[in-house]
Amino acid sequence: MKTGVSREAFLKLIRRALGRREGDPVPDAPAVEEQTVRVVEPEADLAGIFAERAGEVGLDVRRCAADEVSERVLAFLTEIGAKRAAIALGAADPRGAIAEAIRAAGIELLAWQHDPSMTAGFEADAGITRAQAGVAETGSLLCRAGPDQPRGLSLAVPNHLAVLSEADLFPDLLDLCALPAPEPERMPSSQSLVTGPSKTADIEGELIKGVHGPGRVRVILVREA
Repeated sequence: MKTGVSREAFLKLIRRALGRREGDPVPDAPAVEEQTVRVVEPEADLAGIFAERAGEVGLDVRRCAADEVSERVLAFLTEIGAKRAAIALGAADPRGAIAEAIRAAGIELLAWQHDPSMTAGFEADAGITRAQAGVAETGSLLCRAGPDQPRGLSLAVPNHLAVLSEADLFPDLLDLCALPAPEPERMPSSQSLVTGPSKTADIEGELIKGVHGPGRVRVILVREA
């Protein structure tokens, strides 16, 4: 956005409004009063709370054991009548079991590796990814993009299927943001917090799902061994 004000001039205005001068030390952030902001305690049933909150915002959560994931993926693809699917092999399916099951079921598996045009995202009926984390308080998914998991795999497809481990659930954003940053060579190109399917509203206020992204998001929540 062009404002006609340079970045330096804009920062100067901010410092003046805060009563600071250039070069002043940045004050420490105020301490977080957990008794005020904490809604979900770390000792709570995170899986149960996540499933409930995610359902409230339109995510379809199905819990299962690790050896049932391929079966649940195929059930979803069959349910939506998928003819073509795209999967981030390195992220969602490290052993290739899901991809093998998809091919065995006669569903075309589209390659989506280093495709800047995101063609597969617009041709696939569903995208299958691994979610890096889940936030119990809001029922949100953290989806990080990188070479092995293009962001379009969860943003451009009409149906998104996310595989999430219960071990990667966090009570709230306080705990999620407290995680150490990845090493520079492993920094994601982008990351998104997904809270429900894609939705938009027209000028009359009618809410419509799936216009700018997945209209349906299913989460396979894998129980810890």
